[in-house]
Formats: sequence, C-alpha cells, structure tokens
Amino acid sequence: MNSKILFIGPIVIFVVLVLTFTFLAVSAYNASEPLGTLRRFSSLLPKVFQLVAFGGLLSIVATIGMKRIRSNILVYPPLFLILLDLDHLPSLFGIDQPIRPAHSLIFLLISLIAIFAFESRRPAIPLTLMSSFLGHLGLDSPLFPLFAPISSELYSFSTIISMTLVLSSIILAMISGRMYQRAESEKNDRLEFSITDAPSTQLSRDCS
Repeated sequence: MNSKILFIGPIVIFVVLVLTFTFLAVSAYNASEPLGTLRRFSSLLPKVFQLVAFGGLLSIVATIGMKRIRSNILVYPPLFLILLDLDHLPSLFGIDQPIRPAHSLIFLLISLIAIFAFESRRPAIPLTLMSSFLGHLGLDSPLFPLFAPISSELYSFSTIISMTLVLSSIILAMISGRMYQRAESEKNDRLEFSITDAPSTQLSRDCS
C-alpha cells in the first residue's frame, strides 16, 4: 500500500468516525438532554494549546520508546487529541447537540477496530489513538457520555481519575513507541533476509 495512504488513512478513518458519531447524536438529540455548547474563542485557544502541548509530550515519549524520529509518531498524537473535538461542530453552526458525542468508550472501541484492520493488524497506531483519547479525557472538563450513542447519560470524573487517565496515556505512548520500533526491526529483518536469500535462489535456478 502507498506510504501516503498508510500515513493519512488512520487520520481519515478517525475524522469520519468522529463526524459519524456526531451526526448520529444530533439526529437522535432530545431537547430535554443537556445542550452541548461551543466555548467562547477567548477560552478556546488555551484549550487548543493545552491539547497540542500534551500531544507534543506524547510524541516525545513515543519517540523515546522507538529511539528514532518518525513523522507518524510526531503527528498522530496531537492530531488525534485535537480532532476528537470535531464533535463540537454542530454547535459551531448553531445546531443543538448533546455534549461531546464522540467522547465515548464505544467510539474508542470502534475506532481501534477500524484502524487496527486498516493497519493490517499492527497495534502501534491503535495504541497511539488510545493514548491520545485517554489523555484528552483526562485533560477535558470531567463530563462525558461514555456510552454514546447508545446512551446520552453523562458521567463525571474525579481529579484522581483524570490524573490516572493522563498517566495511562503517557505509558501507552511509550508502549506504542516500542511497538513501532519492533515493527520496523521486523520489517528490516525481512528485507535483509530477502536480499541475502536472493542470490542462493538465483543460483539454484541456474543449476536446474
């Protein structure tokens, strides 16, 4: 598969799923439910900066785990962290919506399965997504519809739970970096084996 498709694919899948969950939530929205609102611009910038900064931290941790700098390791964590907030889009256009419809464990599970399948069952990028998702929840205001779109019931997190989520996201970033390293080593080993095996294969053909 083309390297550009491999790089962009997880991002496209994630965005499509966020927008799908948001559409489903808006379609099923009941006026009696708490209304999701968009922050004022003055309070939005610090939140964006916080997410980008934490995404950068996860990128650094994953890079340390891999012991090499790679574009996907640098780009995916902050992008996943920020793009999760695309589920605020309806309120940007003045459309009533429930609170944070994609900040859901069901959304996380479906996203992990979709990206895992796209990545030929390699766990590094799904782990990066989980790391970013948990970090986002830990940094966000503690009120989430954890089982949307099945249920719009909101759950709140204590400070201890939020801190645990942030710590877990950092640990997962390190593990994902190690898995990137392992996958690259296995790829290099296969390439080296195919190169060293080529002459002997050719020789056997010549002899026959």
